[in-house]
Amino acid sequence: MVEVWLIRHGLTDWNVAGRWQGHTDIPLNDDGRAQAHRVAAYLRVVHAKTPFDAILSSDLSRASATAATIGMALNLPVKQDERFREENYGLLEGHTAEEIKADPILSSVWAERKQRDCNGSHTDDGSESRQDSLDRTAAAFQWLDKAFPHMRVVVVTHGGFIINCFRHVHGFSAAYPVVKEHKCPKIANTSISIVMKSTSDGKRKEAWRGLQWGTRPHA
Repeated sequence: MVEVWLIRHGLTDWNVAGRWQGHTDIPLNDDGRAQAHRVAAYLRVVHAKTPFDAILSSDLSRASATAATIGMALNLPVKQDERFREENYGLLEGHTAEEIKADPILSSVWAERKQRDCNGSHTDDGSESRQDSLDRTAAAFQWLDKAFPHMRVVVVTHGGFIINCFRHVHGFSAAYPVVKEHKCPKIANTSISIVMKSTSDGKRKEAWRGLQWGTRPHA
């Protein structure tokens, strides 16, 4: 059994502006740093009752800074790993939806991306399709299962990664719009989602199960 607490990073200026971040390294703003301290204080209380064994983080600064605050509160080191990054949106990064729609080149890129996502296909331009990022998420979970048996792990990551975790755990394809269809709860900044690899009755084969998604008891 392994239990994974997925924490989305704190707020950034690009979050506020509605700009696609992806792999672009945008730091936390003041509100994001305050959010990180609040979720860290909550996790410290949880840790005192049932300790966590490790903290992992995306290497992008908005996640790693959130993780560093949590690490200080829990007195645990943080290991950064690029496997927990946000989806790579390529040319769309740094732009809002309105800017993308208004620009002929970007709107064409967006249309191609939506088509790939519907087809469940991969990219060859350096960005990631939803299928690419879902494959990366599944591989990361396979690694977590092997690297942290019978442990409780905090992973500080990104909204897109957590939504792909939801897809992976519940068996949705990359093509299925889990957010648009209201299957996946909102994954707000510093929200907590918990998944566990275990059996439900002690007899069947172990499988990932979602225990909660997008909760903010510390808010």
